[in-house]
Amino acid sequence: DRSKRPMLARDNIDIGKLDELVRRIAAFPFKSQGQPVLAASLDDIGDGSIHYADGGPRLFDFSRMRRHAEMLTFVRPPCSANGEMKDNDCGSLLLAVVGDALIEPFWPEGLGIVRGFFSALDVCAAAAEWSEGACRESVRRLAGEAFTQLKTLSAATRRSVLHDDERLYGLAPSSRYRHISRTATAVSQSSGRSMQAGVKIT
Repeated sequence: DRSKRPMLARDNIDIGKLDELVRRIAAFPFKSQGQPVLAASLDDIGDGSIHYADGGPRLFDFSRMRRHAEMLTFVRPPCSANGEMKDNDCGSLLLAVVGDALIEPFWPEGLGIVRGFFSALDVCAAAAEWSEGACRESVRRLAGEAFTQLKTLSAATRRSVLHDDERLYGLAPSSRYRHISRTATAVSQSSGRSMQAGVKIT
């Protein structure tokens, strides 16, 4: 039903046809040498039938992507006892979003969980600055610069966005991203904290 919203809702999909398509793809001989995946799996199990480990095949709509406008923001503290609204750095609550909640994943890019790790490290770097006494504007600037780089990261752009030596990746965003201001991460770097991520993009 083309008028169904969302169109790819499970009750709007012919599961039998989808299962048939999946099995045809798994049975296709992509490599001239070696068995197709389905044939090899059937040989392994020996009973002649393949069952799904979960709810079966699904379709996902990647025609539109969603992402947060900002990685990090501050929530203003509640009113004081005399009714005045506090608006200072000391009372603000840092609120951040990471991983798939920050940027909706796009599996065909082949990034795996790298955005999840990097966004978590970026937020930790901003939180470290906040805990060291940096002002809200400085923390927002750091998170904003890191998020700008993270949004441009893909399988095609990784060499232009990221530094080559992954062993040097630490808490500071400048240790990962090529085009981020080093002055924006001064607190994180000078404090000597280092979080070796060990993330490899394949």
